[in-house]
Amino acid sequence: MEIIIKTEKLAKIYNPDTSYEVKALWDVDIEIKKGHIVILSGPSGSGKTTLISLLGAIDRPTRGKAFLMGEELTAMSDVALSRVRRESIGFVFQSFNLIPRLSAVDNVGFPLIPMGVSVAERHRRASDLLKRFQMGERMRHTPEELSGGQQQRVAIARALINNPHIIIADEPTSNIDAEAVKYLIETIYALKKEGRTIIISTHDQSLFNIADVIFDVKDGRIMGMREFKQ
Repeated sequence: MEIIIKTEKLAKIYNPDTSYEVKALWDVDIEIKKGHIVILSGPSGSGKTTLISLLGAIDRPTRGKAFLMGEELTAMSDVALSRVRRESIGFVFQSFNLIPRLSAVDNVGFPLIPMGVSVAERHRRASDLLKRFQMGERMRHTPEELSGGQQQRVAIARALINNPHIIIADEPTSNIDAEAVKYLIETIYALKKEGRTIIISTHDQSLFNIADVIFDVKDGRIMGMREFKQ
C-alpha cells in the first residue's frame, strides 16, 4: 500500500540551547499508509498536537524531514506549504475554530475565498457538504446557535471543502456528547471508504477500535506502534 506520509528523525525543540529548552518531539520516524485511519495516542503534553502540526505543514521541525506524497515538506517555502495545506489537507481542530459571526454555510465555504472561487460556487459546494452531514436546515445558523456536535459537523464539512487527501483531527471527541461521538465514528468510516487518510490525535480509547494503526506517543517520542486488520 502506498505511503502517503513519512518522517525521518523528526524533532521539535522550543527555546533550543537555553535553560528553558523543551524537546516537544524527538527522533520521530513513522510511515502512514494511504487510506488508513491512524491514531496518535498519548496523554496531554505527550507531543501529539505538535506532531500533527508538523504532519499537517502548520509548523516546521527543528530538525529531521517530513514527506507528503513523496514531496519533502521540510524543504518547501512558506508559499508552497500554504498550497499543500490548502489543496491536500483538511483540519478539524479541537475547539472547531469556527468564525463566530459567520453562518455555517459561510464557515464551510471560507477556505475557498483565497482561491478566488465565486460566492455562488462557494455557497453551492458548502451547502452540498452541510446537507451530506444532515445540517441542511441549519446552514444559516451561527456557531453559537449550534450544539457541540453540530459545530463539529460544520468543522468536518469545512475540512472537506477542497476535497483533500488527508484529514487531520485534534482531540475530536473532547467537546461533544456520546451521540455525537457515534456519528463521528460513522463519518470517519465513510471518509475512509472514499480513500481518504485520517489522522487523529486523541487519548479517547472509544476511537481505538476504528484504527488501522495506533502510534503511542509519550514524552515527545513514539514508544510503540500497533497495527490492526479492519
